[in-house]
Amino acid sequence: MRSELALTYGSIILNASIVGSKGLPANSVYRATKAAVRSFARTWTVDLKDRHIRVNVVSPVATDTPGLNELVGSSEVGQQRLKMISSAGSTRQPRQA
Repeated sequence: MRSELALTYGSIILNASIVGSKGLPANSVYRATKAAVRSFARTWTVDLKDRHIRVNVVSPVATDTPGLNELVGSSEVGQQRLKMISSAGSTRQPRQA
């Protein structure tokens, strides 16, 4: 038997990325999946409204990781990408996450 508490009221928080809402070159599959998370959240918001379950998406700032470093590199184009995906044009360290 399901608990009524599990069926009504609550909050769902999904993790996305700014790259899901900006058209940037490279990593199209990653970007498409992040866009899908945002779309999924919008759909769930409508589907779960009557059950008083809210759905939010967080898009944290870029984190300095080997993957990000590989993507942006040190070239001028890479630094332009970094500015596009980070509102401050910089990254945070993993320990800050």
